[in-house]
Amino acid sequence: MRVVLRRFWIPLLLLAFLFLISEAIAFTKLEEVRGAYLLLSPEDLTHQERLGRYLDSECLRGLSLRLHWRDLEPERGAYRWSELDRALALIEEKGKKTTIRVLGGFWSPKWIYQEGVAYLEVDISKRKRWISEDFKKRYGDTLRLPKVWEGKYLELWLEFLKAFGKRYSDHRGIALVHLTGPTFFSAEPTLALTEEDVEFLMSNGFKYEDLRRSWGEVFTIYGRLFPRKYLSFNVNYVLPGRLELSEDLVNLARDRLGDRLVLGYNGLSPRHLFNRGNDPILLMLRSRGGLLGFQTVAPLSPLFRARRIPERKARRFARELIRFIRGEGALYLEIYPQDLNLFGC
Repeated sequence: MRVVLRRFWIPLLLLAFLFLISEAIAFTKLEEVRGAYLLLSPEDLTHQERLGRYLDSECLRGLSLRLHWRDLEPERGAYRWSELDRALALIEEKGKKTTIRVLGGFWSPKWIYQEGVAYLEVDISKRKRWISEDFKKRYGDTLRLPKVWEGKYLELWLEFLKAFGKRYSDHRGIALVHLTGPTFFSAEPTLALTEEDVEFLMSNGFKYEDLRRSWGEVFTIYGRLFPRKYLSFNVNYVLPGRLELSEDLVNLARDRLGDRLVLGYNGLSPRHLFNRGNDPILLMLRSRGGLLGFQTVAPLSPLFRARRIPERKARRFARELIRFIRGEGALYLEIYPQDLNLFGC
């Protein structure tokens, strides 16, 4: 009799255990992602008290963490997860969620060059439109940018991603992961802003086919490392005016990731209230269907103040922007800390 009972109960206990495990690592639900997130800088991660105040805001679904590869892997294979772990623990404690992006490119650790990664020396001293004077003061007039389309950079980036995914793939506080890697400064794939930039890239061995191959591998590895998370590709021009290249990368991402793909548009601003969002990138993203996410182009409050727009009118613009992205079926909105009051948080 005891043998029969043992044969009966052991499979049941095993099934119950497997059910509990599957519940703990179940696929993230859309409603766990949907909402507004506060877009933070890597420096914010060290201020637990500040993070706590942000997380107490009822209008926020959670925080959007931006991290730099060089901070997480200052030496090859030596990872520093402690600050991120503390931030994630606080986010979970407050019952909130996070979206997360790790930036390489300019933000890569210096040791990658000792490992043989080729790079560009870029003079930004005469840049005025896209590079702030504060950035120049902090990082100098000459920047070193890795050739992110080449194989050695990709090899080291994927090595890091595997360690990152192994640690955080099933973290319940992470609602969405942004796709990054073959980029210079942000999560967007933009490598050139002017035709002069394009000529410079071409003269240094750039080929779109190589970049496409790199993004294809990045899409695939993120899909494997985070099988139960939504993944956002932040779309913009790769090269100025070449919409077809951005469209090609979107199609490649959709092919590799399917319905888990969220297309991120990081240029949201009040101008969308006047031209009804007829930006070529946004129009292209709409035509692809599926899930959309939004980020404001910059902190909006300083822009409104610079144009002497009254606070009441600025808040009306913010409410109209919310209505605009709801009409687009937005999954998330990322805003800057400077705009918490603007959006009524």
